[in-house]
Amino acid sequence: MFTATIAPVIGLILAMLWVGVRPPRGAVGVSAGVRGFTLVGVGVALVGALIVTLSGNTAYSSVSSPLTWVPGDWLYVAPLVAGIIGVLVLMLPLRRRASTGSAQLTRRTAFSFARRWWLVLAGSLIGIIVVLSLAAGSASSPDELGRYRLFALDAGAAEIRIPIYGWYYALPSLIALALFAGATLVALSVIAHPPLDADSFRDTTVRKERTRNVLGVLVGGLLLHLGTVLAFLGHTGTSSVGVLQGEDVIPIIAPFAAFGPLLWFLGGAASVLGFGCWFEIVLSSVRRPARQRVDAV
Repeated sequence: MFTATIAPVIGLILAMLWVGVRPPRGAVGVSAGVRGFTLVGVGVALVGALIVTLSGNTAYSSVSSPLTWVPGDWLYVAPLVAGIIGVLVLMLPLRRRASTGSAQLTRRTAFSFARRWWLVLAGSLIGIIVVLSLAAGSASSPDELGRYRLFALDAGAAEIRIPIYGWYYALPSLIALALFAGATLVALSVIAHPPLDADSFRDTTVRKERTRNVLGVLVGGLLLHLGTVLAFLGHTGTSSVGVLQGEDVIPIIAPFAAFGPLLWFLGGAASVLGFGCWFEIVLSSVRRPARQRVDAV
């Protein structure tokens, strides 16, 4: 399975190339505590996502591996839950509200230290995920246990059902998605709201760096989740069932079968970019920043 075996490896290679060819983006002045919590938060998120992904199990197939105990149903919500843990850890260490600091002339928001394109990218990914989840959920039908996880195909005298990313998977993921976005907003607020230090220039640079890492965890988790959803829909689109009519076998396929291979490819690409995003944060956090670097985000 591409996502389980190749995507993390390619993501790591891309992250290493990206970090290797670009100047260090870390901000001078980031404390060891901040770097430590960044490594822990993103590391925990990576380990959680890798365990579920490398198990090779999905909602529609399972493989023999040392991680067979990992249910395939976890694959879709795991990147979001891992991302929630990651951004909550990245809030640390909490800053105390000191009585001394620079004057605050304008009110800061959670997005004061974020670049707009990160926010646009995250918002676009959330929109795509919601639209796909609602569309697939609406097209799903219940199985014998009442779980909306099947797609009905009309075969004339009979109805054939194949797995789809239905409400059984989409609803828990949408709840986790909302919690992920909320946790990210809280983390950004915790970073942005305390008064600036006396050295406001350095403090602003450090906060931009921390904000960039939080948004990187968000975008990486969204890409990983989107990759699993697209791969599931690609499987549904490329599935076919042969129905015997007389002496002929008539293949029954999904209405969006023509897009099946494209969905598979886009799902793999999204997973690669998601892992690459998280690996890049880890590699950048252990790399020594350039002393004169001030553009951190």
